[in-house]
Amino acid sequence: MSIEEMLEGHGVPAKSAGRPMAPPRIITPLLGSFTTLGLSLASSGVIAMSVPWSILESGGSPGWAAVVTALLHLPVAFGMAVGGSLIDRYGARRLLLGSNALTAFFCGIAVLIAFAIPESPWITVPFLAASNFTGAAGIIAQDTRVPELARLARMPLERANGLRDIAANVGQIGGPAAGVLGVHILGLPGTLAAAVCLMIAIAVMDGVLFPRFRVRAEQRKKPLEIGGLAMVWRDPVLRSTAGIGVVLVAVFTSLDEVLAPNLALASGLGAYALSAFLAMTAAAALIGSALFAAFAARLAKRPILLGGVALMACGLVVLASLPAQVGLAIAPVMIGLGIGPLWPLVVTMIHRRIAVMQRGRVFGSLSAIVMISQPAAALLAGPTVVLVGPHATTVFVAALVVAVAVAAPFVKGLRGLDDRSFGET
Repeated sequence: MSIEEMLEGHGVPAKSAGRPMAPPRIITPLLGSFTTLGLSLASSGVIAMSVPWSILESGGSPGWAAVVTALLHLPVAFGMAVGGSLIDRYGARRLLLGSNALTAFFCGIAVLIAFAIPESPWITVPFLAASNFTGAAGIIAQDTRVPELARLARMPLERANGLRDIAANVGQIGGPAAGVLGVHILGLPGTLAAAVCLMIAIAVMDGVLFPRFRVRAEQRKKPLEIGGLAMVWRDPVLRSTAGIGVVLVAVFTSLDEVLAPNLALASGLGAYALSAFLAMTAAAALIGSALFAAFAARLAKRPILLGGVALMACGLVVLASLPAQVGLAIAPVMIGLGIGPLWPLVVTMIHRRIAVMQRGRVFGSLSAIVMISQPAAALLAGPTVVLVGPHATTVFVAALVVAVAVAAPFVKGLRGLDDRSFGET
């Protein structure tokens, strides 16, 4: 039975805001999808961190470790772009299950190589890159079907996307940490073997819990098209919302990976201060996502976006203007709370304004842009810090975000965020 037939059988209407929570057997597919999404991102993080850390821990070159990191991250962006188009043509469940199988297969080959040649971890990189490439399609497949799963669970779309963002953030935070700890305790082969076991568990859960979706005949016949950014660009609301989202996510990444570490070092603060900054930022972002999940369905969306951008701008001004000891303690709370609701809001607008048969391409292309913009921002921030110093770089970044915050209220496209003529498509 497809999910459309399940919706009809349970009498679930197209719009679910304000309705009571569904019974456990109906809400399980939604919660199961979020669980496996978080676990998938965690396993990807384990892969992306374990090999570079293994190289560094064994006395290898930091430059070589950085190259390996890039080689493991970039396939995710390409996998999202290609996978999104395949989802639109062949269906979400089919792509999700195929993605899970191939991800475990390629990582399994890497495990065998790691056990056979433990002194050369770089040999595993092509297979782990392939694993990340195929796994990215599964992430997009789950994102495309959140509205249908939310309607089945009788849950407002905003709440569902907020919960989805919490699950994703937990996976993205926990995965790299688990990779470092795993290499220290189990070694690289054991860590990759544990990742394969997790991938198999994910495949079983998705196979049991993720519903079938009806694939229309016109979907199977249409040519494979890669790229959905044109659809985002043609819609003023999506163009404005996604544009601001990509810029601020890139700034957030460069802050965590480049600016904050250099500010801590330049101010004579140690690893504990930096760790506290990163932990507080991550916790505040999770709280921001949770607040979006709890209240956004009943609130206007434009003030949420404008307030988040303004709060992030204020946090960066604090970081740029106050002594590092104070700024690193206050700024992460403001920045995290500001950035937390932003991506769930972008995702909600895509769900509401893009037809189901085109969601895969849009999510795939936009997610790929975000994935590429993050290392690009970090690479741009690094040389800037070398040239002008961390404080001047922080001032520049703060000025950029302040400019976005000042301009955002005048962006016409954002006035359509609360246009009720668009429902979930």
